[in-house]
Amino acid sequence: MTTKFIPPSRKKQRQLSLILGALTLLLGGIARWLYAEFSRITISLWILSGASLFLLVYNIADFAFNPPNKRGLYLDQEGILFQQTLLGRQVGRILWKDITDIQIQKNPLGLKAIYLSLKSPDKYLTKVSSQETKKLILQQGFPVSDSELEIDLDELFDRIQSYFHQKR
Repeated sequence: MTTKFIPPSRKKQRQLSLILGALTLLLGGIARWLYAEFSRITISLWILSGASLFLLVYNIADFAFNPPNKRGLYLDQEGILFQQTLLGRQVGRILWKDITDIQIQKNPLGLKAIYLSLKSPDKYLTKVSSQETKKLILQQGFPVSDSELEIDLDELFDRIQSYFHQKR
C-alpha cells in the first residue's frame, strides 16, 4: 500500500483566520469603547483581546511558514503521521502496531474527532509537554481532527480504518 497524503485545506484555514480576525477586532473594539466611555477596562477583556490576537498571528504564521507538504496527514504502511497540529508534530508517527482501536468521539469542546487508542501510550507521551494533554490522551486516545484537512470526518475515518486493518 502506498503512502497517502491528505493535505491541509486552504479554505478552512482562511475561515479560521477570518473568525479569529473578527474576534480580535470585536474584542479590541469593545475594549476601546469601554475605555473611551468609562476610562476603565476589565483585565479579563484585555487578556481575551491579547489571546485572540496571539491566536490570529500564530495561525497566520503557521500557515505562512509551514508549507502544505510539511503539514497535513500521512498514512503509510508503518503508521499515521498527523502534522496539522502542534500535538501531532510533537508526537510524530504513531505505528499501526501500537494502535488498539480507532473511534469517533466527542472531544471536551463537544466537537467530533477521531481518537486512536494506544497499547503503550507512554512512549508517545514522553514527547508531549502539557500534563493536561497527557491526561486527555490517556483517557480518550490520540486525537486526529478533520477541522483543517481537505476531507470530512467520515471519509478520514474510513481511510484510517482501511490502512489500520490492512497493516494489523
